Amino acid sequence: MNDSPPGTPPDINSIITQVVVKLVPYYTEKAGEAIASTFRRIMSGKQSARRSRFEQGLRAYHGEAYGEAARLLTAGLSTTRDVRERLAVSLLLSMCLFVNGSWRDSLSMLRRIEKRSRDEGFTEFRLAALFMGSSVNLKLGRLDDAELWIQEAQEVSLIERSDHGLMLVKQRRGLVGRDRGDYSAAERLVNEALEAAKALDDLPCQAMLLDNLGGIYWRRHLFEKAAEHISSSLAIERRLNHLGGQVDALANLGLVSIALEKWDEAETALNEALDLDRALGNTLGEAIVLANLAEVYTATGRYDDAESRLMQALDILRERPSPLHEGTIMRCIGNLELERGDSRAAINNYQAAADILRKSGDKFEEGRAQLSLGLEQGRAGDSVGAWEAFQRYLVLSEELGDWEGTAAALNYLGRIAAHGHNFHQAKDLLLESIRTYQEHGAEDDQQRVMSELMPVTLQLDAMGELDVEPLPADPLG
Repeated sequence: MNDSPPGTPPDINSIITQVVVKLVPYYTEKAGEAIASTFRRIMSGKQSARRSRFEQGLRAYHGEAYGEAARLLTAGLSTTRDVRERLAVSLLLSMCLFVNGSWRDSLSMLRRIEKRSRDEGFTEFRLAALFMGSSVNLKLGRLDDAELWIQEAQEVSLIERSDHGLMLVKQRRGLVGRDRGDYSAAERLVNEALEAAKALDDLPCQAMLLDNLGGIYWRRHLFEKAAEHISSSLAIERRLNHLGGQVDALANLGLVSIALEKWDEAETALNEALDLDRALGNTLGEAIVLANLAEVYTATGRYDDAESRLMQALDILRERPSPLHEGTIMRCIGNLELERGDSRAAINNYQAAADILRKSGDKFEEGRAQLSLGLEQGRAGDSVGAWEAFQRYLVLSEELGDWEGTAAALNYLGRIAAHGHNFHQAKDLLLESIRTYQEHGAEDDQQRVMSELMPVTLQLDAMGELDVEPLPADPLG
């Protein structure tokens, strides 16, 4: 609690407590306590210049000015050789790098923290590094590496009998399942983690887990459920006055509202997220929110406003390069050009987005760009280009475990093959699309592709080359 009079800055002990509250969703409670006690020890030291540097760093972190916090904490780190102090400060510094999008630098630091903690016997710091490292690997799309970090975190949590640690293990495994496309496992694990967080009366973790569930439902196109869970997360973040959590929830709520075509709600949420990003100095977050606002303006015919937001986003990326953000913005520019009727410009931007996102390693975002590229190339009559884009979309969907994307890619490829009179290939692709929809109970889509298969089978029959029964006797199983 902050017992300072209204209008005065909170005292440093209150700052430390609030910083640790923000860390608990990423670390364990015990690690948070160890970090807090270490910083309190630093602040009770005799060297006023050293204390001042760390205090400024903590206040910047508390204000979510993570770039400034990283600069000050790095300067403070050079003033101590105490292992515990170096580990605590490094963990906070790795979080600054993480939230500012410097994921590889954060991971490199966490590797050093984990090794030093293990060698020196600081179990709580080691566990914090393992959980944080799993989060960074998830951001980088390194799912096998994330699993290894989670497995080690589970082993340490069991030894330490950490209920909080075991709850975070379930949450992280749920996110790995989400990114592998195993949404049922992801939903189950994150819900189990949510129940554990409720039993522990851990509000920050509950907010994080509700937002995680919203993201899982968004991936499954269950947009109303996604909105419900993200709104619940936002309510808790507001109650905790956690601005970083609020901006994430607002940005996600904006995305879900776009999917639901609730344009006014999307604009309201995204503008609030934009104000918070700017207040916090989160420039990369600002760039992606600007791009999503442009999607709202494009869909509602406000093309000049959309272009203005996209140009602002690109200006930010000239100062803070990020392939993931740049690729996403190029896809949004493609959408704008398409709405304006410039198919060639749209295709060029989709192609640029796909190339950039492929290098970034984000398979989900690259898949969205490849899908847009294939659809527009197909409409423009470029069958070869569309084929290549949908082939890549198929590979990405299979790697992500996205059955809907897989079935759609097979369907598009089958239609292109049929258009080129490659009827045997078209039949095989369309049948595989039908089977995929059938396995997952998507009857409407299954019937639609069956209607597209019919003229292909008639062509093969007319050619005397229909050598197999194209459909099972009971196509609905």
